[in-house]
Amino acid sequence: MESTNNISNGAILNEKGVLLQYDGGPTDKYATPEGTTFIAANAFKGMHIEHLIIRGARKIGQYACAGAHIRKITISSSVVKIGEHAFANMPELSEVSFEENSQLEQIGAFCFSNDISLKKFESPNSVYVIDNYAFAQSGLESITLSKNLKILGEGALMDCTNLKSIVLPDDIKDIKARLCSGCTSLTSVTFPKNLTTISKCSFYNCKSLQDTIDLSDKHNLCLVESNSFAYCDSLEEVKLPRHLQEGFAYLQAYSFYECPSLKMVTLPKDGVKKAQKAFSKCPLIKIEIFSDEDAEIPEFCFEDLLEQKELMPESVQYAMASTCTDISAEEKQQDSSFFVRLVGHLDAIRKAVFQRNKNHKESPVSVPNPNYRMNAETIIPTFDI
Repeated sequence: MESTNNISNGAILNEKGVLLQYDGGPTDKYATPEGTTFIAANAFKGMHIEHLIIRGARKIGQYACAGAHIRKITISSSVVKIGEHAFANMPELSEVSFEENSQLEQIGAFCFSNDISLKKFESPNSVYVIDNYAFAQSGLESITLSKNLKILGEGALMDCTNLKSIVLPDDIKDIKARLCSGCTSLTSVTFPKNLTTISKCSFYNCKSLQDTIDLSDKHNLCLVESNSFAYCDSLEEVKLPRHLQEGFAYLQAYSFYECPSLKMVTLPKDGVKKAQKAFSKCPLIKIEIFSDEDAEIPEFCFEDLLEQKELMPESVQYAMASTCTDISAEEKQQDSSFFVRLVGHLDAIRKAVFQRNKNHKESPVSVPNPNYRMNAETIIPTFDI
């Protein structure tokens, strides 16, 4: 039996209510016909419509309006899912609204990507999934996420260079890779209560990010992956949780790489595992550890610190080999004021904790505990103890 298509209000619908194509020409306002259940791929491709009202449909298919010249879209409460690329690459799209009591659950990958005129987006509270790169490279200045959102996909807000702030709902446990990478105007992030993972490059090159990243109350945090906060030019202080889950918590290499304003770091009492080069090329002047007991600083954790003046861990028991190798400063800084100081329960220092710096041949190291133990190779001869 052959299928039959109907033409209704300028649209071609099949017998199941699938809107296959709109062919009504340019118009100021268009509402999908009654009986529409699904908007098919490329149904509105290239169309010029001032205001599109999608009503009746349960799903909006992939690429449904991609590349169309539409300024405003109203989505009915019946829509449950918006497919990938559905509204992507629409340079004139400036407003998206949802009817009350929206049932929308999922916004697909690349859904609003490259929509440069879209400045504001308010998600219905029914949404629990926003897929990968959904708003990447859009013109967003503000976004209100669903309170019930559980998954915010990889790169969902990547390169939204006008985005100022974001509040991540508490049901989000994993901040995905490249979530806000390249959001150069982002100044404020409110982290979810139950955060467990900050994935790689999630806030990479967020040059305006707030003065302080305070994660001290995120006790479920297990992992901060590589380059998560690399090149955050305005970041001045980082506070990690006081307690980390045993056997899980660690910083990956370069997680705070080359943050040129970062001067203070607070580490958890349990130490930080596998934090090799986590703060490489940062101008740290103070390091605090929440502990009344001996603690451990991982190997290479503070390698190649810039303009280093003072290291002040409150309780350091075991500084592994090469923890602070190649502590460097700008070439112009040749004076003898450069020094490193360890404060607290220093029990042992291993070989090459402070390795010779080519710019500071006479750099002194001050160790306040007269009862510390060190082997013959602990401090290289160029340091004055």
